[in-house]
Amino acid sequence: MKTLSLYRGIAVPSARVDSVVAAIESRGLRGDEGDWKFQVPDVAKVRADIEALFARPDLTIKDIFQSTPFLGICACGTSSGGEYYAAKHNFSTKNDYPLTIEFEAALDKIYVDPRDFLCTAFQLWDSCSMNLRASQAALLSELFGPRILRYFESACQVRDQTHRIAMCNLAAFDPEVVSAHYANRKVIAGRYGTSFASAFFVQTPVPPERIRRLYRAERNSPSVPDVSLSRFLGRLSG
Repeated sequence: MKTLSLYRGIAVPSARVDSVVAAIESRGLRGDEGDWKFQVPDVAKVRADIEALFARPDLTIKDIFQSTPFLGICACGTSSGGEYYAAKHNFSTKNDYPLTIEFEAALDKIYVDPRDFLCTAFQLWDSCSMNLRASQAALLSELFGPRILRYFESACQVRDQTHRIAMCNLAAFDPEVVSAHYANRKVIAGRYGTSFASAFFVQTPVPPERIRRLYRAERNSPSVPDVSLSRFLGRLSG
């Protein structure tokens, strides 16, 4: 099974960093660390059902997430993405030590995190103009690979947000979409000021032998975005 190298960026109190590092090195990542906890489905099971789910005209997000027996964690496909979350997005006066965790995970445990770009793109692609559809499709293909287009086209056929939301979430599990998004190096400016080239959910646990490196992220200037959600939607020119 193909494995991907991923980067998880967290911020912890300086006084606790040694114990946090020791815990990750000894037990890996279980998904119960920190304040944010995500319930995720069996990625391989959803992936095996993609064609049947895609064919359902009444598909909803509940059909995809009907069972979520695992905890999940967020991670990026590039070191700069993980470092951004550690040193900026999650950083605070309380959690003042930016820690990046480099680890490996099998492809059948990974799906795209669609929250900060993909879902809004699918839901609101026509909020400013329907004439942008061709350029939007081309951009999605650059960021997520050509396989994303069948899901986008399905979303574009209806105004029903239930279907649009279901399609973007189903696309997130497609292994071709995951691999293409992982290969993307264009920096995306997403919702809430987020900055990443690729973002994923990872089904845990990640065993300690999969942890490759833990290091302090430097607070460098954020990468200049190549793509923004606002421009995708036609809210900004240029």
